[in-house]
Order: sequence, then C-alpha cells, then structure tokens
Amino acid sequence: MREDRQHQAAFATSPAAAVPPWGTQIATLSPATRDVIVTFSTDTWADAVHRDFCRPPEQLAFSLQADDRVGQLVVTDAFRSRAAQAVDAVKRVEVAFPADERTHLVRPRQWSRRPPMNEREARSMAMRYDDALAQAVRMHELTDVVVITTSALVAGFAPMRWAARVVFYARDDWAAKAETPTARRAFDAAYEGLRETRRSVVAVSSVLLDRLAPTAPSIVVPNGIDASVWGPRASEPPELAALPRPIVAYAGTVDDRLDAGAVRAVADAVAGGTVLLMGPLGRVHPMAELSDLTAVRYLGVLPQARLAAVLQHVDACIMPHHRTPLTEAMCPLKLMDYLASGQPVAATDLPTTYGHGNRVVPVGADDDWGAAVHEALRKGRATDAERYAFVTANSWRIRHRALIDLALEAGDSNDPE
Repeated sequence: MREDRQHQAAFATSPAAAVPPWGTQIATLSPATRDVIVTFSTDTWADAVHRDFCRPPEQLAFSLQADDRVGQLVVTDAFRSRAAQAVDAVKRVEVAFPADERTHLVRPRQWSRRPPMNEREARSMAMRYDDALAQAVRMHELTDVVVITTSALVAGFAPMRWAARVVFYARDDWAAKAETPTARRAFDAAYEGLRETRRSVVAVSSVLLDRLAPTAPSIVVPNGIDASVWGPRASEPPELAALPRPIVAYAGTVDDRLDAGAVRAVADAVAGGTVLLMGPLGRVHPMAELSDLTAVRYLGVLPQARLAAVLQHVDACIMPHHRTPLTEAMCPLKLMDYLASGQPVAATDLPTTYGHGNRVVPVGADDDWGAAVHEALRKGRATDAERYAFVTANSWRIRHRALIDLALEAGDSNDPE
C-alpha cells in the first residue's frame, strides 16, 4: 500500500480559505424573530474550520444565520479545558469567528480534559454546560430562546429552564457509539431524559428516530450537501492522471466501521487499478490489514474542494461499512458526496443505502463486493443535469428548512421537571 503523504494537507492553510459562508441575503429581520442557541456535541468551531465546515452542526449554524426568523444566533462549542484551547490555537490557523451584532460564539471552559465516563459525570457536565449557556443568554440579552443541541447528554440532562424550547439534533446513536458499558448507560439515561422532558428530536434517519422514541413532535431530516462545493465539474487533479484505472474511491473517516475484507475484495476486483482511501484515521483503523495491497493508496485528509475534484474524476465510489447498530442508524455524509459527484456507488445495504434510484448498488452480507463494484462501474457517471438536480434537491439549506420550521414554529416544549 502506498501512502501519498504529500497530499495529506489539512484544511485552512490560509485565513481566506477559512471564511465561512454566512448568509448575505438578509436585509432586515422579521418582526417575529426568536433567538437561537446551537451547540456542538463533542467538538468546537475550531474543529469546524479544520474540517472545512463539512458537518451538520456548522452547516446548521449557516442555515440559521440565513433565516430571517432568527434574531440573535449563539454558536456554542463543546466544553474544552484551558489547556486544550491553547493546543487548538497552536495547532490550527487562527481564524476569528465572524461575529456581528446578531451572531456570537461561546467557548465554555472546564478543568477536566476527559469526557464524562458515566451517568453521574454526564449529569454534572450537563448542569455546568447549562450554566454556561444561561450566562450567554444574560450576556447577549437573548429572549424567547430556542436551543438546538447536537449533544445527547445536554439534551437529556440539562434543564435549560431559561429556554422556551429545546430540540435535539441527532446525528448518531451515541449509545451504540459508546466505548464502555457505563458510557452506554449514560447515553441510554439521556435518551430517557429526552422522553421525560418531551423534547423534540430531529434525527438523520428513521432508524435513529425510532430508537430514540421521542414523546414530542419529531421528524427525520437526512444529511445534506454543501452546494457551493459541488458546482461545475472541476478539472482533473494532476495526481490522478498517473494512477492506473479503474479508480475506485472511499472518502470518509477510516476507522473500525470500514470492512477491510470488503476493501480487499474490491482491490482484487480492480486488479491493475487503484483503490483510493481519503479521510482522517480513526483511533482504531484497518490500515495495517491493507498494507500488503499495492492497489490501495491513502491520500489522507483533503479540503472539500480538492475532495470534490478527486471524486468527480474517479470511476466509482464505495461505502464498505460493517453492519452494526451504529452504522444502521447513520446517514453517511460520504454517500451524499458520492452522489453529488455523479459517480456510481457500491455500498453496504444499510437502510440509508436505498432511495437513490439506480445510482447505488447495495451489497448484502452474502453478496460479492467484486461483482458489485463491476456493476457500479458499468453504470458510468451521471449526467451533469442529473448531478445538479441531486445537489439542488439535497443542499443543506433545503434540508434544514424542516428542522428550523419545527424548532421555531412548533409550540414551545421545554419541561425540565
């Protein structure tokens, strides 16, 4: 396996590249506005900059800022220790949050550097986070406050009595993602807290919404596409010109969700071709298992524009995930990127694999990944008209309309008792 380290450039090597796409269409605020707080779950604005604003929390912030029903908007980091915030400042290009009279960033601090490990610690963290949010409410003189949090622990354990409404934006099944039984029990207790307090949930998949079983009005809003990234087809990146074809690509976190056996089968099926892996390495990953495959090349983390250019010029894409409770509840961003690129896809037959017409070849537990990839390759690239239609229909702004409607227009529901 080759590792092309010269292409492992992290995002934001220049301040100009890190300017977020705040909405510019708002001339005056609606007379009936509501102030909104949106929170990260385990990460921060600095992380959003680092990853090129590619995930739901920061995209929701952009969507809220562009909605004239929103008065003041407060974006809130997850807790960081003072030491961790100092490390963030050293490791990343310093990018000032684009604050103005109606948009603010809050960066809560705590002494501990580790996440909560059990229910007691999770409840304590949520209460301290509640205090930090309440302080922001007072500082910015927020009124009629709606909280949209991506943290299951905050949604389930923080009372937020000062808020008119609290909505949980569920991107993953955090209980299924937990690494220890005590952490899983903490998330299960948080889910029960959601139900007891009758807080609305916006989940990225129907499987996830069913698991959370909310007791308040709730909806499914799948993940979306950054339409600004997927415009006209980019020029072919020069590094692809020398790679043997067909080129089959995987773009996403390379971690224990990735089925190394399936990747090996794909490499065998495209003998003489190339399998590209792109994305950050997880704490546990299968790269060692793939090290003997000369067809596999790891490009590391690419900026979104560069990733789009690469995907638009490969021959097919793959999503070889293990079938687990975690992956069954996901709405993979990578699948949306693949379809926005116009490439055919072979993907593990998870619930969100379906519903995309004939562009995705589902691969069952007993199916042959090699045959599935060849079927995808025969489909060829979608037309520009088909690709534009997909991007337009699935942009983050379109996706988030239903979420924001639920959060701002539904009757208030915050019953912390």
